[in-house]
Amino acid sequence: AHPRGGRHAEAVDLASEAIVLDDGYSHAYLVRAHAKYAQQQFEPAAEDYSVVIAREHKNREALHGRARCYGSLEQWDSAIRDVNHLMDAQPDNPDHWALRAMLRSKLKLWALAAEDMSTFMEKGSRNVKALIQRGSCYAADQDWHSALRDFSDAIRLQPTSVRALCLRGRTYCCMRKFDSAVNDYETALKIDKDSQAAQEGLEDAMKPHNPLPLNTSS
Repeated sequence: AHPRGGRHAEAVDLASEAIVLDDGYSHAYLVRAHAKYAQQQFEPAAEDYSVVIAREHKNREALHGRARCYGSLEQWDSAIRDVNHLMDAQPDNPDHWALRAMLRSKLKLWALAAEDMSTFMEKGSRNVKALIQRGSCYAADQDWHSALRDFSDAIRLQPTSVRALCLRGRTYCCMRKFDSAVNDYETALKIDKDSQAAQEGLEDAMKPHNPLPLNTSS
């Protein structure tokens, strides 16, 4: 029984039948957990993943699945604990570091999240998305110079990234370098004239008042 093609309810039923026949069949719990997660039944899915983890403490598939469930339930500390176990089992897997960085960001542990993203880039890829994520952590922690460096690096890799331009523009505003901010927002609008973030940022940068806090979701 595998949850493919949207047949998740059938997968749950088949896995449940297998569990009735043999409660010790851990794979059936794993299949049912995956199907329940796909149905957005996060608490029941976490319970099934927990059965597998109780039997196989280092089952990476179950740990990753339960961490995703906890994340969906906004149980950030529990999710981080599972990711920590994943990292113990696979310390060189960069995806675990990126996942923990995201979870730590949810707890506003900005400096720790930035450290995790640094490790992710050392072990994995120094790409635009990673640079923006780490830069946003630095900015939220009001480490403007580090944020500026990451957003600038992201723009060098992808000059048409409106998101990176807007984030750097906001960082310039927070550093009171309004001319530089205006330049970034205007560049972003040349790329995407309908960008609300760029338009609002440009209007704010041209006003003679302190800027709004950095909006990392722009």
